[in-house]
Amino acid sequence: MDALNGFCNQLFNLLVGPFDDLFGYGALITITVVSLVFMPLSMLFFKYASSQKGIAAAKGKIKGHMIEIRIYQDDLFVVLKAVGKVLYYNFKYLFLNFAPFVPLSIPFVIVAAQLVVRFGFAPIPVEERDLAALKAGEGVVVEVVMAEGHEADALDLQIVLPPTLTAVSPLIPNAADGVAFMEVVATSAGGEDIELRVGDEVQKKRIVTGDTPERLMQPERVSSFWLAWLWPAEDTFGGDSAVASVTFAYPDRDLGGMPDGAGGVFIMFLIVAFGAGLVAIKVFDIQI
Repeated sequence: MDALNGFCNQLFNLLVGPFDDLFGYGALITITVVSLVFMPLSMLFFKYASSQKGIAAAKGKIKGHMIEIRIYQDDLFVVLKAVGKVLYYNFKYLFLNFAPFVPLSIPFVIVAAQLVVRFGFAPIPVEERDLAALKAGEGVVVEVVMAEGHEADALDLQIVLPPTLTAVSPLIPNAADGVAFMEVVATSAGGEDIELRVGDEVQKKRIVTGDTPERLMQPERVSSFWLAWLWPAEDTFGGDSAVASVTFAYPDRDLGGMPDGAGGVFIMFLIVAFGAGLVAIKVFDIQI
């Protein structure tokens, strides 16, 4: 999975990198362009991967039996028989549509995840106040979850912060649940790594602060194969690692005319992509 994500990161850097800051609307332009290209190509794939004749026939059968129900509504036997056929052809129609969409879900998730880690998050702002005056919860909480079977290693965990961060709470481990927490604040700008040390093992998590420009940013590094599809910017923790995940919260990126943050990126992608898909269905005469 790491190899696939690394390839996709480089590919997107090459293809959409030039749009990142174009006229101050890089996110909007990139999401729009990617959606307008991705969805028509996906619909063309669907057209040739699906049984277009089968879909059209199933839709025709459903309409025909619905008419039959209306015409013979006083004949219970005919109506029940027609209802059964409507249900059968509905299931057939859904299967004929669903099967080609399964492979299409893979590039959809890859594209959406790439857009989110590029445009969804802003660096953690540098704290200008006196740190001694900060109240609990006003910083950023770094949460580390230990891998299954390594819950007790939370007691041995050490977090080494880069010069851009300062701890405002001690590391608090919970060996019973295999989690540990530390609250930190950004004291200078930069893109640095937090080090997680458990015995001889050293793992890292990227964290960006201040006004530092960084193309790929994600608030979580994971070990799960499935979650790795959602967080492609950093390699997963290995299967033999004592660490399962490390998480903190980035602020939502201000996206101008779009809703802010990762949710705004995903919503915009869906709106433009499905709009382009509806046009592609008409243009390419696709049965769906």
